[in-house]
Amino acid sequence: MATVAEDFFSRRQNFGENPSAELIYYAFDEDDELVARAAILAALPSTYAGLLPQSLDLEPVGRHQDKRVFRGTARYGPLTSSISSSGDPTPSFAFEFGGQSARIQQSLSTVTSYAPSGLVAPDFKGAINVTSDGVEGVEIEVPTFSFSLTKYVAIADFTSAYQLTIAGLTKKTNNATFRGFVAKEVRFDGASGRGQGQEMVEIVFRFSVSPRATGLVVGDITGITKDGWDYLWVYYEEAEDNTAKQLVRRPRAVYVEQIYQTGNFAGLGVGS
Repeated sequence: MATVAEDFFSRRQNFGENPSAELIYYAFDEDDELVARAAILAALPSTYAGLLPQSLDLEPVGRHQDKRVFRGTARYGPLTSSISSSGDPTPSFAFEFGGQSARIQQSLSTVTSYAPSGLVAPDFKGAINVTSDGVEGVEIEVPTFSFSLTKYVAIADFTSAYQLTIAGLTKKTNNATFRGFVAKEVRFDGASGRGQGQEMVEIVFRFSVSPRATGLVVGDITGITKDGWDYLWVYYEEAEDNTAKQLVRRPRAVYVEQIYQTGNFAGLGVGS
């Protein structure tokens, strides 16, 4: 187990326009650099002088009792992110609730219907704007939820392989639970970024959420389940309405289609 001690010359501070601080710790009696880094991270304060940790540099500087000695230099600043257990700044989080247009063919329920005296209004089982040619439906506003995660990556880690992973997961849905959402509820919409000096790259990952639905009812069809980003559509056929004495269009079958591929979002490196 590594022994950790703070350097005598640690805690150098800059109180200028861009405040910063530098803390230096040593890990003794440990040859494994990952264990040494974890030990130093555990010893670092979560905040210092109102600043948050931004990065950690680790280097071997000698030996002690046949084991290596590592020096860790932690830099603190006003960024909104902090260091994770891996030594990288953890992602910051932003979100937005809103709405977007969608066309629906079925209502939640038919509240009432009217017909001339002596006649009965045809029962279309919730189908909206039924014509002789089909079901036109109606445009409505549906709620939406989107969020973004901002991650800071060392330039050395922003490799071609990592970039290809991001590109390959774009417009896919999560194949496992991701940030509290079950599989296929979250769609990865892509990422954008910029370099930060000569050390870090800032990447903004964008996601959209479509909740899983269960117990749906379409006409006389019940027990329907739809995963978040799957597509549900209804097949209508002519049926006889014995009460209204005429042919009507009613839901005959409901289909749930997978239209987005799934992917492992762990490859993005923004948590699970």
